[in-house]
Amino acid sequence: MHMARTAFALAFAFILVASAKSAFAFKACEADSTSAACVGAKNKNNLILCGRYSLSFSADVLPVGHISGSGVITSDCEGNLIKGEETISTDGQICVGKLAGNYSMNQNGTGTVNFSLVPYDITVLCPIVVFTESISVGQNGQIVKAINTDGDEVTIQEEWVHQ
Repeated sequence: MHMARTAFALAFAFILVASAKSAFAFKACEADSTSAACVGAKNKNNLILCGRYSLSFSADVLPVGHISGSGVITSDCEGNLIKGEETISTDGQICVGKLAGNYSMNQNGTGTVNFSLVPYDITVLCPIVVFTESISVGQNGQIVKAINTDGDEVTIQEEWVHQ
């Protein structure tokens, strides 16, 4: 009987230690997105889009006119786009603002991005813009091609390059 209690106590202690290690690994994932424990806790499809990107685009917005821009954005590898800034020119009107969003990747390297651009100086000519894009990620996350999927914009070209 004593042996059975000892075995049960050891098994229970092992379960507690394993649970604590799992909880610690999940917490560590917030601080270190490259650790092996973290990689296992993430949506593996989102890992292909990971790190800091520079971006540029050119499009026609109906009925506004031509729009182009460039900027930077960082993917946290977990579906969030953070620390972004973008400068856009709409027929010569320059707007600079904070770019942020979220994304969801498919196993084949395609995905969807939801963005918001909040100008530092919001005006009628520089409004807050919310938009959705369809993306494809290539060269193991080094390059991203995108098109706007909102009905009022025809993307001529958009590309992100991993920095």
